[in-house]
Amino acid sequence: MFRKTLTLATAAAAIAALAVGGATAAVGRNAGPLQARAGCNDKKVVVTYYSEPSVQDFQQFGTDGDNDVRANLVETLLDRKTVAGKYATTTFGLTGSYKGRLANAWRLDSKKKTLTFTLRPGVQFSDGTPMTAADVKFSFVRGMLDPASYLGSLMKMLTISKTSQITTPNARTVVFKLQKFNPFTYDLMSIWASAVTSQKAVKAHATSKDPWANDWMKNHLVGTGPYVLSKAQPGVEYDFTPNTHYWNARQWPCNGGIVVKVIPNASNRLELLKRGSVDVARSLDYKDIAALSKSKGIQVLRYQSTDMREIALNVKQKPFDDKAKQLLAQASLASGFSTTLYTRAEDPEDQQAAVLIQASLAKIGVKVQIEKLLTAAYAAKQFGDRDMPMFFWNWISFTNDPFYGFNFLVQTGQGTNYANYSNATVDKLIQQGMYEPNRTKRASISRTIQKMVANDAFAIGLAQPDSIVAMRSSVHGWMQYPDLNARYYTLWKD
Repeated sequence: MFRKTLTLATAAAAIAALAVGGATAAVGRNAGPLQARAGCNDKKVVVTYYSEPSVQDFQQFGTDGDNDVRANLVETLLDRKTVAGKYATTTFGLTGSYKGRLANAWRLDSKKKTLTFTLRPGVQFSDGTPMTAADVKFSFVRGMLDPASYLGSLMKMLTISKTSQITTPNARTVVFKLQKFNPFTYDLMSIWASAVTSQKAVKAHATSKDPWANDWMKNHLVGTGPYVLSKAQPGVEYDFTPNTHYWNARQWPCNGGIVVKVIPNASNRLELLKRGSVDVARSLDYKDIAALSKSKGIQVLRYQSTDMREIALNVKQKPFDDKAKQLLAQASLASGFSTTLYTRAEDPEDQQAAVLIQASLAKIGVKVQIEKLLTAAYAAKQFGDRDMPMFFWNWISFTNDPFYGFNFLVQTGQGTNYANYSNATVDKLIQQGMYEPNRTKRASISRTIQKMVANDAFAIGLAQPDSIVAMRSSVHGWMQYPDLNARYYTLWKD
């Protein structure tokens, strides 16, 4: 994915300029489950986080809290291989290396047109019903046909546009027929939108007006993962309890459950960790990390991330639409212009950056009004109304491939193309490079797209911050994944 880090002064200049001018193996097999670590026990681990679940349906875009729920309740056919992490007792999920999760074997034919998965025997859903190939196909078909799902976009990248391209020869075999092979096919098969849910449970709650049970799936999820969500008290906490039907209970979860305390304020989360009232604190204020690293009884884990922080400049809203840019060019910015910068009220980085940006832009005659919105209202504007002229957004790439990012962020008409950017040449190059088997040619196409997007300047890159997790020294087993979703089932405490 294209990334850049600019100073705020550079960002201000870029905004003003815009206003004026406008490798994979063919066969894989997973070893049997590992023995549980000696440190595992039945103690609950208490976490504090700012986000909470609002849409449990894993085929829809959701909050960070939603993604954490999905990471612990559902599973995919494939998973990333893990290796020992850079901190004691931690592990890290690799990009480009895979293992079976719900599948224990998979094969890509020599023409790279047929991908066959053999399902792991004995897997049950959290309600005790067996998982079969019919459930796998149903989950993918639901995601392809449900207008609220973004799985259809992933399947298009896999060149699967018809449900007939997915077949189930028997209860343990699922076959995907591809028109072209995508270099990050296995990555797409390991992210949450590709997870499996119970066909029986979803159909039981479907209606003529809601054929895919979206209303029910908002607050319910029947998966095959290590936990069930036993409590979700909005604004207070949500709890994970071990799934008594979990197929890999010999290994996970490594604890007696997880309690997540929802604390919007980062300073309050930090104080709870220092007092020992919680075991793990996430999404802390970066300015506090240096001092926290020296605190007795606390360990700070720091990782490079794919978290991209930017300011979007909505090309369909004044002063960044084409007509406004022409008028401003004619006026040569003689009197500057005014706009509104929308921020997430609960995000301290948003607030700090907004003040600095406001001051920087004022020096070149741009008047910025700062508008604070709570996360839910902000998301409604970002995903629904799409009428914010200037706003913060971040993107965590679940698949660390540039064409995955291009597809979602700069392709015309995509729901996650928040700034409503459109460039026909870029669209063609995305499709050309997506399936290019030659790595050198593919990289060249990627660089061309990045240059074009940078020149069009519909977004201003601010930073790519590290992912930071702080824990009491008595807590062990953190698993870090590039998607930054927490796999709580590997944690245990003394």
